[in-house]
Amino acid sequence: AEGALLLFLFSLGHALEHYAMGRAKRAIEALAEALSDFDGAIVMVSHDRHLIGLVCDSFWRVAAGRVEPFDGDLDEFISSGIRWRKTNEAENL
Repeated sequence: AEGALLLFLFSLGHALEHYAMGRAKRAIEALAEALSDFDGAIVMVSHDRHLIGLVCDSFWRVAAGRVEPFDGDLDEFISSGIRWRKTNEAENL
């Protein structure tokens, strides 16, 4: 079915850390497969880089009251976020 899906996976990812590693990995991969089969848009918030890498093909930065598309992969997105925070922290000192 087409549509949109909004996921907040902080709690799920944290809860899965308490299971045996192999079991958690299988659960994450099953979730990634199900999400990849979804035909609509997914807005996903998660700290699980493995899951994000399996599911996401585009990234959007939400910061300073703005939402902007990001042209790059997950590693570039994370690096740019670190640089952005350092720049803004330095400006606010």
